[in-house]
Amino acid sequence: MEFYLAASMRRSGFDVTIIPCVSAEQIVGDLRAASPDVVFNATEHMFRRRTGDVHIAALLELLRLPYTGAPPATLLLCRDKGISKSLAEKAGVRAPAYALVPPGVAPRELPPFPSVVKPIGADSSEGITLRSVVKNERELKQQLANVHRRGAAVVEEFIPGIDVYVFAWHSTKLHILPPWQLRIGRDPSSPRSMATYQTKHNDAYRARWRIRSRPATFRPPMLREIHTMVGRLWPVLQLRDYARIDCRLTPAGELYFIEANANPGFSPISRCDRWPLPEYDAAVRTIVMNAARRKR
Repeated sequence: MEFYLAASMRRSGFDVTIIPCVSAEQIVGDLRAASPDVVFNATEHMFRRRTGDVHIAALLELLRLPYTGAPPATLLLCRDKGISKSLAEKAGVRAPAYALVPPGVAPRELPPFPSVVKPIGADSSEGITLRSVVKNERELKQQLANVHRRGAAVVEEFIPGIDVYVFAWHSTKLHILPPWQLRIGRDPSSPRSMATYQTKHNDAYRARWRIRSRPATFRPPMLREIHTMVGRLWPVLQLRDYARIDCRLTPAGELYFIEANANPGFSPISRCDRWPLPEYDAAVRTIVMNAARRKR
């Protein structure tokens, strides 16, 4: 991603300096030396923690440097699976039934089985395995204990179907790229149909189970529903510059919002989009100029 971003910005005539993220002291020192007009924040984690991207955005705010992508409040909002689903429902977007279960608190009013037990604040499917889909009280108790070792959990209704990913970016209007779908096996009711951490990050696992993401072939009514969903979620989740919306589509054609990734990968050959290079360059250039205007 860093290679494509730097190459794209250089094609647009920008002077580019790539700064690695090693420590706060190093980042501040390198930023002072570079004295950038705009920072393209491509940080997805810090100190091997995916939640560390919040601290990078907060640091840039404190330094009063204009930067691309989501601000800290948006990153925190989208990472909280309970709050983001609640806001989506208030915006008229269909979402799975869910319940928050903090450590040491007896769960109440849980969604029906089968359900999915997830860490409330993780992203990129961290902490999600095939065992996350529970079918009875015994499995629920065991999985809650696993998640509670790291923090609070959300118990979410399992939606049978396929995963659908929608990338969008904003200029003077919202640009929504064609959706992509992830198909795993032939049984949409199987836990294996869900994107686990292994599904997203283990190439050997993906090859073994023949997991492929590819452009979705949806009819115009479904595409209109997807565009409506993204348009409603963008303001209520306070998304900025670019984001990816993750959904589940049932065999009956019902679309459910699962989560929003406010800091997704951004390259022309990522897993969930394929951009012609001129379009990619135009998006990168626009997002950089958006950040520059925010400085003024």
